[in-house]
Order: sequence, then structure tokens, then C-alpha cells
Amino acid sequence: MIIIAGDSFSAKDYEVTQNTTWHHLLSKNYNIKYVSKRGTSNVDIWASIKDIKVKDHIFVVSLSHLNRAPEKVLKAINPDCDYEINNKIVEEMTEIPRMNFLAAKKIKKHVEDRGILWTPFFGYEDEDYVVDLSVTLAKHNEMWGNENQIGNHLDQIGHTIVHDKIREFINGIS
Repeated sequence: MIIIAGDSFSAKDYEVTQNTTWHHLLSKNYNIKYVSKRGTSNVDIWASIKDIKVKDHIFVVSLSHLNRAPEKVLKAINPDCDYEINNKIVEEMTEIPRMNFLAAKKIKKHVEDRGILWTPFFGYEDEDYVVDLSVTLAKHNEMWGNENQIGNHLDQIGHTIVHDKIREFINGIS
């Protein structure tokens, strides 16, 4: 079984308008369990997988933006989860990127060679354990102006790129 963890780039039905997203394509050939949730930090992603036995699964993890605060922190400070207030709070929290890097490293250590960590976000360029798709996906990502998304912020070409990278990884360990 494949465990899909991460933020809105991997959430099962986040604004999905077609069944051709990268994870829907994977589900045609594999059993999938989603633990992903939109708006989560790497700290939250780590919490969602840390108790799952590695040897029984393959992990596909989309790492979050480095400046995203953990859900518990934001709910405690901003219970209404107002997006604009959250952004201002996070700008003041200079330790957030370091926490997210540490959580990403914990995720990698946990999944070892049974997981692929990928990201559409800039900031991971020097991390050799991360498949950095930030440049590759920039023109296929609605967060950078592409209006043709079919779900999870990506257009069809972006979903194909992610799907192909993940299939390549899965085929390498199967």
C-alpha cells in the first residue's frame, strides 16, 4: 500500500476537477491511503506518518512550504485560522523554517529507502534527500500564475511530471 502524505499538493480531493491528478493516476495501479491534509507544515506531516510501519508501505510525501507553521501553533494563536493573520504570525516566527527542515529530515529517516520526498516549493534546492520540483513545476502551478489547474494547484502537465517521478521511484523499489 502507498501512503500519500503532505499538504494540499497531495490532499485527496483538494479542488480536483478531473480524475487525472498524479495521485488518481497512481490509484489505478496501487492501493492508496491518504494522510495528507491541506495547509499542513512538515511538522504536521511528520506527525501523520510517524506511527505507520515502514516495511509494510511505500511513502509518497509532498513537503510543505518552509515558512508554514504547525497547525496546533496557528490554532492556539489564531483560532479562526484567518489566512492573512496566519501569514503575519509566521513572518514573525523565525524558527519555523528550521523546524520544518528538522521535520523533513525526521520524515526521511523514518521512511528511509521506502519513501520519496518531493516538493513544489523553493527552499529545498540543497537537500539531496528531496526531489525538488520547484523550478520544473513553476509554470504548471497556479500559485505562480497558471490558471489551468485541475486540482492540487497543478495543471495536467504538472500532474504528469509528478506522477512520472513517483512511478519511477516505485518501480525502482518494487
